[in-house]
Amino acid sequence: MKALGQGLYSASIPGQPTGSRLSYQTQALNRQGQATVYPAAEHWLDLEVVALSGAPLLFSAVREADLVSVIDTGNERELARVPVGDEPIQVLLAPDGRRLYIASLGSGQIYVVSTATFQVVDKIAVAAQPLDLALSPDAKTLYVTNSGASSLTAIGLAAGTTRRFLLPQVQDGPYGVAAARTGLYVADLNNSRVLALDLNGKEAARISVPAQPRSLALSRDLRRLYVTSLSRNQLTVIETARNRVVRSVQLPVSGTFAAAVSPDGRRLYLTAQQDSAVVIVDVRTETVIKTLKVGADPRAISFSPGGAQALVTSSGATEIAVISVAGDSLMQRYAAGQGLRGIAVAPAPRQSVAGLQAEVPAVGLLLDPGAPNPVNSATQITYTLAAAGPVELGVYNILGQQVRLLVGQSLAAGRHQMVWDGRDHEGREAASGIYLVVLRSGGLQVAQKILLLR
Repeated sequence: MKALGQGLYSASIPGQPTGSRLSYQTQALNRQGQATVYPAAEHWLDLEVVALSGAPLLFSAVREADLVSVIDTGNERELARVPVGDEPIQVLLAPDGRRLYIASLGSGQIYVVSTATFQVVDKIAVAAQPLDLALSPDAKTLYVTNSGASSLTAIGLAAGTTRRFLLPQVQDGPYGVAAARTGLYVADLNNSRVLALDLNGKEAARISVPAQPRSLALSRDLRRLYVTSLSRNQLTVIETARNRVVRSVQLPVSGTFAAAVSPDGRRLYLTAQQDSAVVIVDVRTETVIKTLKVGADPRAISFSPGGAQALVTSSGATEIAVISVAGDSLMQRYAAGQGLRGIAVAPAPRQSVAGLQAEVPAVGLLLDPGAPNPVNSATQITYTLAAAGPVELGVYNILGQQVRLLVGQSLAAGRHQMVWDGRDHEGREAASGIYLVVLRSGGLQVAQKILLLR
């Protein structure tokens, strides 16, 4: 082990081929020869080396199990379960995708998890019952509503500092939070209002809204604030320049919980927990586009890297719904844990791909997601072989039937590309739907999902 100073040491396990299972202990000897073993003499730590598909990673808070579940969306395999205190409730991904912030409602802490290693790298103490999270537009400050302490915590992410803003006018809460460039907004659920604050937590305005405002979301240009209501079929639109209500949008549901604006800024997604539905609103016209039925008690919303899909947790259905942003349609569902709440989707760690190529050159396949995806007419498929040999690259439908064989020959090691034109083996246009691109070589197999939209 390498001495780091101040009684700290570090060590690493040499890279192993994919599929390896390792068991290990750490043992320390003092100068008198006395040994200390971690975790214990009769216990070992277990490690499995898994292959990432190269698809985005899904992180979801499983409140009833006190953990965050990590799922590879390419093969739908659960990679890890990360303990994150009591009742993890909300999840927020840093803009660079490297850190995940989790509000632990029962622990009074914000857990910070590395999306590359799935390890807790920090714990930040805040006031009682941290609930909703929001990043400042410059991503330097994380704001946390302390729903059990009538306060708001501002965390300086670079310096690790915390400031607490007391909100004595909020008897229970606050709940939702949003951060603009020059001010903050919090939802005062029991008083049916939104409080506008300056960056020091001083009240600037009180904005009356329909009963039980729960969640807040800002438009991409920060000019509009959208407010959900748990018990009213109304979406409130606030003009942030003047802190006034400019529109009330009638919704085809009894109430809404969470709100999230799509990365392209064109769609607003709302979860209707009592109606088991997601409502999609056109941001430009502020009108309802569509209502989609999803699992029972839908809660949080996140978007895939690039914004092609919206993902929604269903607390009462142990599943995550995947919605096509382009098609405004339900694509699929992921089975997950009980009591799902917050969700975030991160790109697959780059270092995992590099490590596979550099440290295990004789083993491994890499298959990048098709580009574009969803696809209308053609998509480029890029794949990497760690060793030369016979290769099979094919497109399959959801029944497992081969639609098209793209490659069936021996190839050299390295990076290769192939285009699928959306047609089957007889040259006919394949129907709209979900397809699997499957790569096989050297006894290994990897797959990626592609959505074909005509």
